[in-house]
Amino acid sequence: MKILVTSGGTKVPIDRVRDITNMSKGTFGSKISEQLLKLDQDVFFLKSKGSKSPMSATVDFAANNHGEPVMATVENAQALYTRYFEHWREMEYTTFNQYRDCLEHIVKVEKPDVVVLAAAASDYGVANFVNGKMRSNDDYKIFLEPLPKLIHYIKEWLPTAKLVGFKLLVESTPHGLIAAAKRSIADNKCDLMVANDLQDIKDNKHRVFIVRPDGSDTLYNTDPNDSNYLARMVAENIIKI
Repeated sequence: MKILVTSGGTKVPIDRVRDITNMSKGTFGSKISEQLLKLDQDVFFLKSKGSKSPMSATVDFAANNHGEPVMATVENAQALYTRYFEHWREMEYTTFNQYRDCLEHIVKVEKPDVVVLAAAASDYGVANFVNGKMRSNDDYKIFLEPLPKLIHYIKEWLPTAKLVGFKLLVESTPHGLIAAAKRSIADNKCDLMVANDLQDIKDNKHRVFIVRPDGSDTLYNTDPNDSNYLARMVAENIIKI
């Protein structure tokens, strides 16, 4: 199958030199894409500039790459690319508008079988953008306006595509998280929803609920012995749809 995966955050400009963005680094989207490759799928990876990719390696010499040997990290990315380069395409965006335009183009032109929207798209844009640079010593009020929910347009752009959405809440209950995922499935005609909570991720207790249109759901908890377990479970569920 041809699978489009979006990953990372988006920026909305305040002026020509300042942006509002979010904390997403694209870690989970990158891991899911890697697992999809290992399941013999063709992956088109649409990522924010500077976010993680399984085909690139970022090493921190000062921190000893968080305990991992530097060369092992580089060699893993190189080996992955060497093995799967024929099944991998990658494109970058920066702003919300760039993300929207790239997403629409890929969906309409490439016609993927599955669209996986793991990117953390901005909910609000700046209504009073300054086409220049604000003076740093001036008071300035920023007015926000809702941005379109791009997940809502996928089935309009490509009715045949299977659609996988992501729902992230903060300090939610399992019941509330699943209920929110079900509402998104109904509103956006999703074929699968991956639901998780930011606090669980921060507490190193990441868990995901896979929620389906028939109302069923499955909980997967972090495996302390396998850092790729959750991503692999999500990838396997994507294949099933």
